[in-house]
Order: sequence, then structure tokens, then C-alpha cells
Amino acid sequence: MEIVKGINEMRKVRQGFPLEVGCVLTMGAIHTGHMSLIERSVTENPRTVCSIFVNPLQFPDGTDLRSYPSSIEADLTLMERAGVDAVFMPSQNEMYGTGLLTKITFSELSNVYEGIDRPGHFEGVGIVVSKLLNIITPQKAYFGQKDYQQTRIINALVNDMNMGTEVIICDTVREPNGLAVSSRNTLLTKESRERAGCLYRALEHAAVLRASGESLRIIEEQMSLVLNADPDVDRVHYFDFVDRENLRHLHSNKKPCVLIAAITVQGIRLIDNLSID
Repeated sequence: MEIVKGINEMRKVRQGFPLEVGCVLTMGAIHTGHMSLIERSVTENPRTVCSIFVNPLQFPDGTDLRSYPSSIEADLTLMERAGVDAVFMPSQNEMYGTGLLTKITFSELSNVYEGIDRPGHFEGVGIVVSKLLNIITPQKAYFGQKDYQQTRIINALVNDMNMGTEVIICDTVREPNGLAVSSRNTLLTKESRERAGCLYRALEHAAVLRASGESLRIIEEQMSLVLNADPDVDRVHYFDFVDRENLRHLHSNKKPCVLIAAITVQGIRLIDNLSID
């Protein structure tokens, strides 16, 4: 497995690979969710390239950036064992130099839900994903369903910019209690991590209520109240049924949708979603 730190070097390595290359973009702190993406890429493509880059543009206030977990040596070991062919690990200076003049915005996709509490976050995602896909030029890129709003934004980016990369969205990997696997989970205590499974249980219960014909507005209100009443939940940021494509809030329960939610537990923001037919 080659470890590459320069953009030009990465392009040279890429030229030596067959046409079919899959990639998984990460910020490190590799967990079972990342590994499911990597293993699928290795299975489906002759070559797989991964990236490890903690993107500062995704953390406008800097708070999350300072606390983001890191385990580079363990990450590289896991990737090599899985059969990854190259890992691109650029520095901030390599990626951004003295700064950027270009900005990427996503209109209504980025100014709702995660975009409200984390202004500028998705603009940072758009920049880094654009750069990494242009540098690696993969035929397929694998992303997790857990970050649903992000998957819609990346799909829009790739389609609008005619990047030629197929975006493949993979199922969310969960811990035994239903909690969606995330690098942020490591920041929780063992007890809080176990109790944080309340979020997925609320999503499942809401789906059952929807199937019974209950009003979406009433379900959202009930589940928000239930979560807010949980002593382990610091805050419920949102708990909404939305359109699968444009993320607009739904009022009718007669069409397929996605139930998205975000809460804070022990000071850590957790997000999740459930697709509903």
C-alpha cells in the first residue's frame, strides 16, 4: 500500500492504476462504518484509493476540529489489511496553500438542518470533495447513508460538475444498541454511548406511528418531546420527515420519505436517519 502526501505524486500513482478505481474519502479515526465502505470498494474495483484528511473548512468555529479523534497508525494498518492500494494523506498546506478564492454553495440543500447549526460546513465539504475527486479521479466513490444530507449534496455536486464519478451510498452500520457508528462515538463515555441508542429507537417508533396513519407533525412533536425528556439528551436539534431528494419538510405521509434527526448527548452531536417507503 502506497502512502502519498503530494497532489502531483497522487496523480502519478493514479496514472499507474487501471481505469477502474474506487475510493473512500475519510478524515481518519477509521471505524466499522468506514471499513464497510472500504471493503465494498476493494471487492468491486481492481484498485482502491482512500484519503485521510481532516478538512478544516468543515469546522467553521474550530471547536469540533480541535476535538476530532485521530489514530493514523491504526487507520493505515486497517486499510492495508483490507487491501487498499494507496492512501492520500495531504497536509492542509498541500490542499489549500495560502487560501482559496473559490466558494461552493448548495442553495436550499445546505441551509437547512445541519447547515443551520453548522453554517459553512457543507461549503467546506463541497470544496474538499471536489478537490479530492479531481485529484484521485475515481470511477466510483463510496459514502455512508448516515450523513444523509451530505449524500444529497455530494450527489448534486458530482452531477452538476459532470465529474464522471459514480456516487454509491451504502447502508448505515450500527452498534448493537442501534446507534449509528461514527468517529464521534469515541468521545462518549461507555454509559452515554449505550444510552445514545435512544435516537434510533425513536426513529423506529416514529416509522411505526407513520405506518399506522398518524399525522407526521404529531409524530415529530411526540418524538421530540420523548427525546427531550431523556436525561441523557442535552438537546434535540431536529426530528423531521423530509423529501428524499430536496430535503423539504413533508406534511403528507402518502409518499416515500426520509426521517432525519440530530441530538446532542454528553456535548456530542449525533445524527441519524431512516428511509421510509
